[in-house]
Amino acid sequence: MSRRFPRRLYRMIVLMTLIGFLALGYWGGFIHEVRVKGASCVSRTDLTKGVHVHQTFLLTMDKAAFKKTMAERFSCIEDIRVRPALGAIEVEVLPRETILLLSAIPVSVDLRVNDEALIASLSALPVGSSFGLSREGVVVAAPNESASFPKVEYIGRIAAGERIALLAAIPWQSALDAVRRISNNVTRVLVVEESLVVLLHRPFDSTQVFDSEAQTRGGLRPEPTFLFFPLKDDLVSKVEESERMLNLLEQDKKRVTRLDLRFSRPVVRYAPSH
Repeated sequence: MSRRFPRRLYRMIVLMTLIGFLALGYWGGFIHEVRVKGASCVSRTDLTKGVHVHQTFLLTMDKAAFKKTMAERFSCIEDIRVRPALGAIEVEVLPRETILLLSAIPVSVDLRVNDEALIASLSALPVGSSFGLSREGVVVAAPNESASFPKVEYIGRIAAGERIALLAAIPWQSALDAVRRISNNVTRVLVVEESLVVLLHRPFDSTQVFDSEAQTRGGLRPEPTFLFFPLKDDLVSKVEESERMLNLLEQDKKRVTRLDLRFSRPVVRYAPSH
């Protein structure tokens, strides 16, 4: 005759099992950990602050509000993916794609002055603060690995989260490559309001006669050349046009110190003859 399992013990086992499952579910239902997946432009500490660890229940977490809060606090975020897990959430931050580095200098520069005054003004500029510009035109924190990005100096005040749509529409790598085809000695590339200003030294032609000062500068003309372009036009085409014009204008052995293509007709200035 088989021995019957004590009913009281059976009930005790069932009750303890139920309590265990409830405790596990209650503990596991709260967010105790934030797991950051993949590379992120936001630290785990910042994400944890946005979730309120140990205080938020997984089933009641407002994911949409969390995404919105994080996107407002960190301009580098394009999207956030949130996945629940036992006692935790997995957060994957998709950063914005940086296309341009900006060295922001919070001053003003008057482009209407003569070349000497403009050179003096640029020489006195302080070191700028580094930012990145996303493909959508959003100003973001500068990426850690920045060597591969095209870079310009930005004259004016900017802050992370601002939008500069005009700059985002420009193929900067192609434009700056075109600038370097004019000269390998490019001193400054600046965005001033809606203009691009390039300061460079042109190599001299060996068939032309230059003074001894030019010769001591390693084959570079003593006077720099200023190039001005409108950012609203096709920048690459304008830069290529300026190269053709410089080669044509300097055939008569005159040195161009300023070529401005922002107007209906080019504005050209030559170095004074000695």
